[in-house]
This record gives sequence, structure tokens and C-alpha cells, in this order.
Amino acid sequence: MPVLDAAAFINAKLAEGITTPEVLAELKDFETRELAQARISEGLLRVLSPSAESLKRAKKQASPRLSKADLSVLALALELGDEIITDDYSLQASARRLGLRYRPVIFTPLPRGSAHRRRTL
Repeated sequence: MPVLDAAAFINAKLAEGITTPEVLAELKDFETRELAQARISEGLLRVLSPSAESLKRAKKQASPRLSKADLSVLALALELGDEIITDDYSLQASARRLGLRYRPVIFTPLPRGSAHRRRTL
């Protein structure tokens, strides 16, 4: 089952797979929270926390820009060996460094061989 980042809920209203409590905490609007809760009740969405060991391993390879929720998604995918669903280029780049598969929700995936760097104006 894929590990879902907040973008899966917000951008595409996907809610079938696995996510973390930190991702659910990022869901601010009522409709998106209700969708997630309904999928949990239906057994289509599981909420798991990664182990401390997985978090530690993920932190070593992760972009320093990742939020706590993004780091939890990365660590859980690492632990379970599952694909990540996200539009976050920093999370995609971190997943790539760890050899994890990822798929975008609506945006173009991070091109192979490129690293995400935040542009400043």
C-alpha cells in the first residue's frame, strides 16, 4: 500500500493507503479531515507511526527542509518498503536518496538525476 503525504488528500482527495498521525495533523480543512476519517472507518486508510530506528535512518538522508510530517512519511515508507505518494520535491529527492519509489499526485515528478533546490528571489 502506498504511504500518503498530505498532498494525496489535499490535491487529489486520495485516501487509500497508509499515512502517519503527523500527516493527519496537517489536514486543516473540514472536508479533507472528514475524507480521511471516513476512509479510516471504512478500513481503506491505515494510520501508523514509524519506528525510532526508521526515523533515525531517514533523518540521516533527508533534506533538512522536510517537515515532521514529511519525515514521518519517509521513515514509514523506508520501514515498510512502500511507495510514497507526494508532490513535495524535497520529499521526492529524499526518497530517491534512500532508494524508495515515489509518485506525484498532480505535479510532474522530480526529474531523474536532479536534486531539488529551493530558489530564492
